[in-house]
Amino acid sequence: MSWSTDLAALAAALAPVFLLIALGQLLSRSGLIDQATAVGLAKLLYFVCLPVQILVVVGGADVGRDFDPRAVAAATGALVIAGLMAWWLTRRMPPERRGPLINGSSRPNGAFVGLPVILLAAPAFPADEAARLPGAYVVLLAIMVPLFNVGAVLSFSLVRRDRGGWGAALAEIPRNPIILGCVCGLVLAMVLPGALAARSWWGDSLHVLAQASIPLALLVTGAQLDLAAMRADRTVLGWATMGKLFGQPLLALALAAALGCDRVALCVVVVLMACPTAMAAVPMARLMGGDAGLMAAVVTTTTVLAAPVLFAWLTMMRYILS
Repeated sequence: MSWSTDLAALAAALAPVFLLIALGQLLSRSGLIDQATAVGLAKLLYFVCLPVQILVVVGGADVGRDFDPRAVAAATGALVIAGLMAWWLTRRMPPERRGPLINGSSRPNGAFVGLPVILLAAPAFPADEAARLPGAYVVLLAIMVPLFNVGAVLSFSLVRRDRGGWGAALAEIPRNPIILGCVCGLVLAMVLPGALAARSWWGDSLHVLAQASIPLALLVTGAQLDLAAMRADRTVLGWATMGKLFGQPLLALALAAALGCDRVALCVVVVLMACPTAMAAVPMARLMGGDAGLMAAVVTTTTVLAAPVLFAWLTMMRYILS
């Protein structure tokens, strides 16, 4: 494909993701989605729709083909290094601000943003890689989600030293519905490979429910963005955003290349780690004594700027795969 065709295909893949986020913000401003409705929809997504979406995609993946331990090592290394760097750089800040900044510069929104991006962008890549990208991404996401959640809890609890530390982090794992969706999907893929591809009443029901999760997730993400928060703490937000959208994926790319990952693994690692900060960090900050306003500002800023940044990363990876 030509440069212009490639760029148009990638832009077309990203457009629905960020147009739906923008529509969610517009619906929120118009009052069609009020705050209570957005919170209710977010709970529906978190506890039902997204776990089912992940179960369906992971359950239909070829784990033997799509699992790459080097990709997991690269993503884990980037998560740990970015978190430790943020920990050191914020060492003189109050604890309630440190947690959001550590969390915001290292925890990607791999399900709400990364999953639709990879599903829509895959057709713009060469045919062999396009067929493998969704499965490789979701298997990586399934393994990384527990690590993201443990890291998020630690980033709030350890800086305060009064929130339970490792015990609280480990206690969250069996209660997290997205983690449960990942685990169930992996078990289904290994025990009953191909079960979701066959027509059945339960499989079709899961597919229908899963199809609702992506547009709903994007609308809710947009509805919950606090654009006014972007005007506060611009210097701090700038550094946190640079770390999240550029620093962490660059670390992941360097580690994946050093570990000898193939081209598909390189792409999914970079896309996952280049996602904006997860929306779930805001209520977590509120519950765990962090500065929820600062956390909302980091989420909003990284999400608004994610469109051109993800486009740039995808363009780079498209030519690595060509």
